[in-house]
Amino acid sequence: MTTTYPAGTGPAAQTGFAVKLFFYAIVPTAVFFALMTIGYVSPAAYEAYFNGETAYLEILHIILPLIAAIMSFRLILAFRRDGNPPMTAFSVLAVAASVFAAGEEASYGQHFFGWEADGVFLELNDQRETNLHNIGSWFDQKPRAILEVITILAGLVVPFMQEWVRGWLPKFMKPYVTGFWFMPIAILIQLSELPKRLDIAGVGIIPDIRYSEFQEFFIFYFLVLAVWHISECRKRDIAGRAQA
Repeated sequence: MTTTYPAGTGPAAQTGFAVKLFFYAIVPTAVFFALMTIGYVSPAAYEAYFNGETAYLEILHIILPLIAAIMSFRLILAFRRDGNPPMTAFSVLAVAASVFAAGEEASYGQHFFGWEADGVFLELNDQRETNLHNIGSWFDQKPRAILEVITILAGLVVPFMQEWVRGWLPKFMKPYVTGFWFMPIAILIQLSELPKRLDIAGVGIIPDIRYSEFQEFFIFYFLVLAVWHISECRKRDIAGRAQA
């Protein structure tokens, strides 16, 4: 006898829910509390393992955008096969942005190979690094603010008005509207910078750490989730049109 399940309730759907719960909610939340705990219990350990330019947190700032770049490159190939030029172009931009972010975080290799900044970087870069984001606010604070607005919209606004948003989006973007799975990471992005904004770092149980670097982990993690979301939505869209 063949067992049938209502749509969205079979073993595959349950597995998919568990995977999403793990990556969208459990992993980033665990990282948040683990780093906050380490920063409070052992500031020296946090400084040694998570605060340097070649420490674990900074390395993750490079790895996560590279993961997003690889995933986006696969989307370029997939959308080209689908004959979807707008999403192909969007995926190209995602690859370029992800590679740029990884390069900036690594100062294009400076922290690993040890060269000294010279020329315009020595003159204009406030940390004497071979990157653009330490040259001025147009390469750092302003792009970061735009990214924060995007995460707030994707995780804290759009999920409550998905149908309305779909109604005015261009047709090629309609399948990719974000849902409530993005809420945990959007909240963590705001919480990870809150002690700095409220000027309470080092007060009570709030550790005195570099919260801007702390927040960057969650922003880059959001980037990976966003590309994964687009990939999953593409598969659902194709399956839905095949059944129609």
